[in-house]
Amino acid sequence: MIDADQSLVTYGGTTIRLSPNHFILFDTLAKAYPRIVTRDQIYDSLYALRPDCDWPELKIIDVMICKVRPQLAPIGMTIETAWGRGWKLAAGTVSPDAVAIASDRLRKRSA
Repeated sequence: MIDADQSLVTYGGTTIRLSPNHFILFDTLAKAYPRIVTRDQIYDSLYALRPDCDWPELKIIDVMICKVRPQLAPIGMTIETAWGRGWKLAAGTVSPDAVAIASDRLRKRSA
């Protein structure tokens, strides 16, 4: 279950709370599952609608990925690196079908 309003992700009875930016990163990866998402795509998801903010360097995406990875571990999801291309959400101890179902739910909410 995904609660975008509170930045919560629940799977297998375990719930994690992500910061708003970390949730946007997760949401971007989940909606694209099983495809690879580029650094620019994640950056745009986070900052494109904030024209009034001071945009950080692109390297911030690498930092966020490093911070989100351990947060996803309790629910069995991982972020895989596709060197030179980007990242994708993967099922660690979670079945790939569960990630696909969560991804479909996110896509339907966005439509």
